[in-house]
Amino acid sequence: MSLVDLLETSVHKAFFEALRSGLWGRRPDPAAFQSLSRDEWSRLYKLSTLQTVEGIVCEGIQQLSPEVLPPKDILAKWMVRLQHIEERNGWMNEVLSDQIAFFEKHNLHPFLQKGQGVARYYRRPQSRVCGDIDWCFSDKKEYNRAAALMKKHGQGLKIGHGYSLSYTWKGCDIEHHQRLVELRNPFVQGYLKGLSRSTSYPPVPVEFGEQVAYIPHPILNILLVNAHILKHLVVYGIGTRQLCDAARLYDALHNQFDPNALRDVYERTGILKWSYVLHELLVNYIGLDRKKLPFEQEAPEDAAWMMADILKGGNFGFYNTEGKDETKSLDKPARVKKFFSRFYRYARLAPGETISSPFMIMFSKIDH
Repeated sequence: MSLVDLLETSVHKAFFEALRSGLWGRRPDPAAFQSLSRDEWSRLYKLSTLQTVEGIVCEGIQQLSPEVLPPKDILAKWMVRLQHIEERNGWMNEVLSDQIAFFEKHNLHPFLQKGQGVARYYRRPQSRVCGDIDWCFSDKKEYNRAAALMKKHGQGLKIGHGYSLSYTWKGCDIEHHQRLVELRNPFVQGYLKGLSRSTSYPPVPVEFGEQVAYIPHPILNILLVNAHILKHLVVYGIGTRQLCDAARLYDALHNQFDPNALRDVYERTGILKWSYVLHELLVNYIGLDRKKLPFEQEAPEDAAWMMADILKGGNFGFYNTEGKDETKSLDKPARVKKFFSRFYRYARLAPGETISSPFMIMFSKIDH
């Protein structure tokens, strides 16, 4: 089966129908589910978990009429999973509030990246799977001071590549980053640094309990989420959850920024051509209203190959889900091989980012 043919299986058609329903609150077409066997329902559940959108897909499935619902035991497992996601999100919001208070006490002022900051733009934020909490310290002195504090107050601090570190805070995985927008092309770093510090793009306050965190301005928020997608796509892969983030941001923020300014940012960072494919993918598969795209493009781009690649790789490209009944976890050599097999396609769309990625990953490890 070719990658593009993968999109036409009954399981994948049902997956996208349920995903769009849960993401946008639209009633799903029952025809996409009527012929599913028990085995296909099981594979649909597994696919949604590998793509980390099982909560959103469950929201869509709950809108089906009783005669086309999955078998009771599979539906029950899905509902329990959704409940756990909702409970975890409530707990993570408490952790966020606690960390904000800690940072304020020590005069630290990070931005909240992705995760819970993006979830607020969802129809039901509590159904979005959140992995960890990401903070950006754009001031290097603050980043180093926060790192020193977390050696004392966090658990298991590790230095990662890409100018980041991770640790555990009260049982929750936390990451600190030095760059707001994590593109690896060295020739755009000066521009990105100036962009992240521009007074034209002030941060947006967001309440978590009694505390207030700051998320990036709409243009920077959209850029960092889409750059995050590209960053992972050109190396190993990304999951559907991140595509949902991009779609929800475009939908929620479409009238809160200058679309020409965003287009200019894409062009100056070398990702405009790639953004055209992303936009087609968001419209054709994730269900974003084309009117909510920030700007028009001359001709539709083929996005099927990219969507199929994402589905095959699972969350962050860690898997091989091409087989019908088998999911293989990819080891590092297999993931490196995967990168070179996809190199040309992404180099055509975003050459600076694609060519720079392997070198910058190695350099950042040495630099740390």
